Amino acid sequence: MAVCVPFESGQRLSEKSFYAVFELSQKPDDFGKPRYLGKLGVETDAARFGAKELSKGDLVKARDGTLLFITSPVFRGPSRFEEYPGCFVFEVEALNPPRLRRGSDGSPFVRAVLRSSDSEPTSASGAYDPNSKTGLILTRRLMRPGQRQFIWSLHATGIHP
Repeated sequence: MAVCVPFESGQRLSEKSFYAVFELSQKPDDFGKPRYLGKLGVETDAARFGAKELSKGDLVKARDGTLLFITSPVFRGPSRFEEYPGCFVFEVEALNPPRLRRGSDGSPFVRAVLRSSDSEPTSASGAYDPNSKTGLILTRRLMRPGQRQFIWSLHATGIHP
């Protein structure tokens, strides 16, 4: 999967970015060659949650074998930084063509929402390995007042979506 971000006149058009899904060929004559399967189709879903875009996406399998899309909603923050207050875990219905599982109203099926109650909303993203006891991993980025450095940390949640 790749994030594709268009530019126009040197300006990043992040609201028009999309996730492209590829599969790597297993055929001996073109082994490892990527084949485009299509857009995951989440471009309009950010607005459903009041976000500007969905960022830091990852495709993983849950313990029950369900394919999941983990992503962080991006909000405009009061500072110069964008805010990533946590992550969403959506179910993926299919990869060819790529599409999320959706309800009757068209909203993506949300399997989990992670938010840290004790962190700044400047950065959070998630990662997951179904074989790990850690469950979903939530990252945090803190910036100390008056300093220009970030402090990163990873947190095991124990949540297995």
